[in-house]
Amino acid sequence: MPRYCLSGDTVNVVSRRESSSLPLRIQVSQSTAGILLALGGYDLQKRGTIPVKGKGEQTKFWLKGKEDFTIPLPEFAEEEAEVPEIF
Repeated sequence: MPRYCLSGDTVNVVSRRESSSLPLRIQVSQSTAGILLALGGYDLQKRGTIPVKGKGEQTKFWLKGKEDFTIPLPEFAEEEAEVPEIF
């Protein structure tokens, strides 16, 4: 039995983000991207603005890697970044 439970707005936003993502990708919010850029060493690609039901338009970024991270990561082409809208 779980010792914690997430519900409400957090679960709804994550569910919508997950349904508009792509395999082997990490999607981050604009505020998270800002923190990672301030820390330095992170490779981010702006995904663009996506509609999130109940929240409006949100700017998202793909996390593509980190400096000095030695484990090989899958490559993805720019044209793959097109994701269908959330309905």
